[in-house]
Amino acid sequence: MMDLTSPGTVRELITRHGFSFTKSLGQNFILSRNALERMIAASGIDSETGVLEIGPGIGTLTQAIAEHAGLVAAVEIDRALLPILAETLSDYQNVRVYREDALKLDLPVFCQVALPVSKRVVCANLPYYITTQAVTRLLESKLFLQITLLLQKEAVDRLCAHPGDPAYCAASVIVRYYATPKLLFRVSPDSFMPRPKVASAVLSLTPYERGLSEEQEQLFLKIVQAAFAQRRKTLQNALSASSFCDRERVQAAIRACGFREDIRGEALDVNDFLCLTEAFLQ
Repeated sequence: MMDLTSPGTVRELITRHGFSFTKSLGQNFILSRNALERMIAASGIDSETGVLEIGPGIGTLTQAIAEHAGLVAAVEIDRALLPILAETLSDYQNVRVYREDALKLDLPVFCQVALPVSKRVVCANLPYYITTQAVTRLLESKLFLQITLLLQKEAVDRLCAHPGDPAYCAASVIVRYYATPKLLFRVSPDSFMPRPKVASAVLSLTPYERGLSEEQEQLFLKIVQAAFAQRRKTLQNALSASSFCDRERVQAAIRACGFREDIRGEALDVNDFLCLTEAFLQ
């Protein structure tokens, strides 16, 4: 098996295949064996697990996952990486690479075909430029028992943020609606090829079921997005400016929850937004 944590081996591999990094795709290949092992352990992967990996790159993390998992579906958008993956993953019969755009996948259909098992997780060195969209889609699908992602440290801070934190945003609330987020450990820029200009960290997301109806959930998401759409505005003004409710209804909902009239959305946690959702449905 090729050692893809060796910089020399990786350079030889990509040179032989004539591969060039595409900056717009956020390609930074992980080289840290310790980080790989810790990600696998955090994911709870075993022989009965089906794993979705987004952005396998040259297959470094993919190899580590395949050593423990029952099935691995690796989704790669860059056609230039397919010949490399065919070589680096040739010894693994439990891996299949799909040339797809992860943001356009119909996840329920894809997983039914590619990962026909009851225990599914996500483990990925996620391309940083798709972080928020990818995380939201993975959580909304409600298909995975665990999601473990290597991301830009700034993104992890944002997704784990609480009210009052500078990084707190709509994504912080939405993530906590679907799951418990946790920053597991940091990863040095020196652990990648090429070396990124930003710090990285591994995020753990443990999903749980809220028990809301689809109608309630969609209303909750609309309220959260509207509350953060114009951060300088009060919650009352931000929601009144949205298209799904009028000012009188907004005022009644805020009063029902016992919030101050001048409160801003960034002061509310996920339970406060759930309270607002319930008030709007009264």
